Amino acid sequence: MNSLLIGILSGLAAAALFAAPYAGGGFMTLPLPFISALPIVIASLGWGTTIGLVSVAVATLVAAVHEGPIAAGLYLVIVGLPAAGYSYLYGLARPGQSAHANGGEASGMEWFPYGKILVVIAALSAITAIIAFSVSNFSVDTFVNESVDALRDRLDELNAQDSEAFVETLRFYVSFFPFFAGLGLTASMALTLWLGGLVVRYSGRFSRPSDNLPETLRLPPALVFVAAGSAFLSVEDGSLGFAMRSIAGAATMVLAISGYALAHLVARRGRGGRFALYFLYVLTVTFFLLPVSIMTLFGALDTLVGLRRRILGARPSG
Repeated sequence: MNSLLIGILSGLAAAALFAAPYAGGGFMTLPLPFISALPIVIASLGWGTTIGLVSVAVATLVAAVHEGPIAAGLYLVIVGLPAAGYSYLYGLARPGQSAHANGGEASGMEWFPYGKILVVIAALSAITAIIAFSVSNFSVDTFVNESVDALRDRLDELNAQDSEAFVETLRFYVSFFPFFAGLGLTASMALTLWLGGLVVRYSGRFSRPSDNLPETLRLPPALVFVAAGSAFLSVEDGSLGFAMRSIAGAATMVLAISGYALAHLVARRGRGGRFALYFLYVLTVTFFLLPVSIMTLFGALDTLVGLRRRILGARPSG
């Protein structure tokens, strides 16, 4: 009974986070839907997948009543069910001899590798983004034209050359919406899963040992080729280009996570490491694309040639 209550309450919390922008909470509430999966993840990891599904059902029902069936359906497909599924994988374990390699040495269990979970998150995030853009009949031209109409008074104040340059710049960025959708959804789900594990592990209800990602994160080399191939094909027009941009965004984010984990490993082994990490994250928040691109490159190199393995084999400096 107590577990069922946890599922209901977590579902209500998830629905409240998702509905915050709809309730007119202002600009500060816009990021809340991106972490609306957190209560579901906590319920799933701490009280089991069944309770996690209860929270998904409650959140979806509340969203249907408050925001309507379309928003509820999107929440179910994009946030609710994926969050419960990722949590199931995160808590998946079996007795095995390779427990130490997978971070399960404390319990003698072999846990589902975090790198594979990230790949699953990227794959589903890309598929979700593709479906969302297809169902919504999103069109770059329509979006740009509506934006230009809404800003007509401001654009009339510019000369023809500046106005045309603004429209073309807007068109360029809008064409990359699928890329940022795949990237953002992958990032938010990966972060939510990590935070949920941290919270539940601290409470003592999660037996999976802490994942030492800087040392243990491994990604399949095929991911690098998927990222490169989808980026190459993303220049295509129409549905193919949109789909490839979604895939490229999701794959890029996973490789970037690997790059940031590698940066943590390097920082551990040198003086001034904490300051260097702080500086890196300040740059990421400030400029975003350039630091993420660099970390993606390092993540790809590590995946292909084993930079992490080489660093671990070297003597620590200082």
